[in-house]
Amino acid sequence: MLGSSVAASTVNSAQNEVSNRLTLLPLVALVVGSMTGGGVFSLLRDMSRGPGPGASLLGWAIIGVGVLMPPSFVRIWQCENPR
Repeated sequence: MLGSSVAASTVNSAQNEVSNRLTLLPLVALVVGSMTGGGVFSLLRDMSRGPGPGASLLGWAIIGVGVLMPPSFVRIWQCENPR
């Protein structure tokens, strides 16, 4: 009886090891997320060291306008060309 429970436990642990492995897609997503997250914080650190506060605010304003322009163009285009 003890031998069968040990064998069952070994089979269960082997199945858990296989099911706990990550496939390629989650691993790639983990690496890309880590690199993006690290880049955001290093960008803020680099911007605080180099230019003055006025240049940093100007850069953030330019980036903000650039990010908001494509959705604005799509909204305007959809209003002018409804289907």
